[in-house]
Amino acid sequence: MFEEQTKALGVNAIFCGHTHRRETFQIGDTLVVNVGAIGYSFDGDPRPSYGMVDVEHGEISCDLRRVAYDFGRYREEILESKLFGSLDYIIAYATYPPWG
Repeated sequence: MFEEQTKALGVNAIFCGHTHRRETFQIGDTLVVNVGAIGYSFDGDPRPSYGMVDVEHGEISCDLRRVAYDFGRYREEILESKLFGSLDYIIAYATYPPWG
């Protein structure tokens, strides 16, 4: 159904977010891109991610990239500011805490 709708509308690419998990995949001829998250990744890698989109000769591509930062220091600042618990777990393990 989704493939039929995007084809009927002439949709070449869909960019989405809010899941904090970076990925790209195809549904039929439509490129689907979730660039991940600048903060609080939930894909097992704590580094912020973003995407570079290129449109050339009618073709769309997306290169997902990571940025290194001192997340150990960031965790320390979170703990010092009393914003800990779930947030600290997310930063440390880049995934949802097991307690929800």
